[in-house]
Amino acid sequence: MDGKTTKTELVSSPTTSSSAGMKACQICRTTKTPLWRGGPSGPKSLCNACGIRHRKKRRELHVSCYPTAATKPKKKENSNQNVLRLFLLQQRSSILKLRRRHRLVEEEEAAVLLMALSSGSLYSS
Repeated sequence: MDGKTTKTELVSSPTTSSSAGMKACQICRTTKTPLWRGGPSGPKSLCNACGIRHRKKRRELHVSCYPTAATKPKKKENSNQNVLRLFLLQQRSSILKLRRRHRLVEEEEAAVLLMALSSGSLYSS
């Protein structure tokens, strides 16, 4: 060749180092990574960190182009549904209060029995 580089040489030059034939990341040029990831130049062209960043940017671009369930407006709830939801929440909280109160009564009884045993006013048979 007479000093000109071909398109294939330009594409392959960032991924391989000319001196040792080692693979290098297309973005940061690192040669050590726990996992090689796919990028815009093809499979295994990016290091782990750059590949994750590239995928994240690609997903953000995809989400901004196409609305998902998270971006769709929610339906207005029926007032009956709101009343029912409020009722269920109140019932749940009252049940939890009763359970706490029952546990407290058991603990109080146990404390009284322990004090009676330790003072000697109650003897076990």
